[in-house]
Amino acid sequence: MRNLHLTRNMVLVREGGTIQAIYREGDGLVKRTLPVEQVRAVYAEASVTLKAGAAKLLMKRGIPVHFLGRDGSYLGTLWPREHLLAGEVLVRQAEHYIDPAKRLALASRFVRGATANILRNLRHYRASGIPLDGAISTIEGMHSRIDSAKSVPELMALEGNIRETYYLAWNELMPDEFRYTGRTRRPPRTMLDAMMSFGNSLTYAACLTELYHTQLNPTISYLHEPSERRFSLALDLSEVFKPVLVDRVIFKLVRQERFDESNFDADLDRVVLNDAGKRRFLEAYEERLSMTVEARGTGRRVSHRGLIRLEAYKLLKHLLGMKEYEPVEVGYRMYAVLVYDVADQTRMNRLRTLLRVHMNWVQNSVFEGELSEGELKSIVMGIEGIIDHEVDSVIIYIMRSKDAVERKILGMTKGNTDFII
Repeated sequence: MRNLHLTRNMVLVREGGTIQAIYREGDGLVKRTLPVEQVRAVYAEASVTLKAGAAKLLMKRGIPVHFLGRDGSYLGTLWPREHLLAGEVLVRQAEHYIDPAKRLALASRFVRGATANILRNLRHYRASGIPLDGAISTIEGMHSRIDSAKSVPELMALEGNIRETYYLAWNELMPDEFRYTGRTRRPPRTMLDAMMSFGNSLTYAACLTELYHTQLNPTISYLHEPSERRFSLALDLSEVFKPVLVDRVIFKLVRQERFDESNFDADLDRVVLNDAGKRRFLEAYEERLSMTVEARGTGRRVSHRGLIRLEAYKLLKHLLGMKEYEPVEVGYRMYAVLVYDVADQTRMNRLRTLLRVHMNWVQNSVFEGELSEGELKSIVMGIEGIIDHEVDSVIIYIMRSKDAVERKILGMTKGNTDFII
């Protein structure tokens, strides 16, 4: 199952058991069948007209339709009839909202999880030599005060200060044209704001989609007020996942120079992603959602989309008194670089075969030849692009013995899949 993003102006109509998308291309009209049997959720990011027959088919199949504005803001969701809601869960959700202590305990966990993932992002870039000690120290201090908050408004204020410190720290790792100068919304006024608004809306909708497949009622929340947005529980969950999904996608696109002014449209009072910019962002975002990580405590790897569902189930268990909710912290993996001099091509092929056999699910990089200190530094600086921001720290082995290289590869890969070589 996958998400379906509609980035063109179109009309959706039903034909039998399928849905046809009709849109203009050049001087003519194009008619395309949508694979509804493979669709998890629909995201309408352009002007989409949904005919009654198409809407009924989507609702019958339990497929929500999320509508986003041109500026990337979330507008609303066409929500299928809830099919999993349970009376006991609804009562427990309401109980945890009405009881101030229970509500504050849950709200603080959402903020704690978001802050932990924020700190992981900053520590990753600090490991690359970017001066982020001040921001990390400040956020760590605020992180330690989360459980001391006496009310949800106090907690929200603390969370706002954490994010402001975090976003200001982005200026150490982003080019000048993507500097953070303060958050602006509805409409966004900078290129960075436009990316953040679009990504945050996608993450909110992704959380809402996963909540639909649980017994949780998405209208009852704990960190955010239920009146803030109709499905406010999705806002609570999205706080934990925005650093993991939105921020890392932005870092990847901007720092790898895959995004620039050509991906935006600007007028007098707002900056928005243009069609090309939206498509590029969506490609990176969907890739991120599908990327697998090890889910702690389960012994298996799941996609980031699956992590959202697991997070909802963890919350459900907390509400039912089965297990205390602890927010997910998505960690980076270790990355090891082997630097060596191998002149013999046959032996080099043997080493590459070893890498493929033992590490077939991860990307690998082998650097050949005798490298100068400057070249080693360039390798370290380029690692984050090679491994797509999935490292916390880097180990560099400089070896002259070919046998030692083979032993090191086997030692790190045998029974230890947390290493990327």
